[in-house]
Amino acid sequence: MQVALEYERRPKTAKQYARIRETIEAERLVERFLYLFPNYHLLLLVSRFLAGSTRRIYFGLLDDLKGQALATRVLDSSGVRSFELREALT
Repeated sequence: MQVALEYERRPKTAKQYARIRETIEAERLVERFLYLFPNYHLLLLVSRFLAGSTRRIYFGLLDDLKGQALATRVLDSSGVRSFELREALT
């Protein structure tokens, strides 16, 4: 399984996120996308732009990943469901 990892330090424009979403929707080699953030505020902002994607996109905090590894809680692109990272990647 192919997983794409993105670390978002600063917010982009709505237009940039629209292009990113189009790229993710068109991608066929990568099965899952993991977006990591330095804070919850940025996580929520970006997850709103990518909400409802037909692809498996997960959002989490970098510090959680450092401390909890595969037990890190991540949100899916529906913005409703939360998983442990190990579950999201299986």
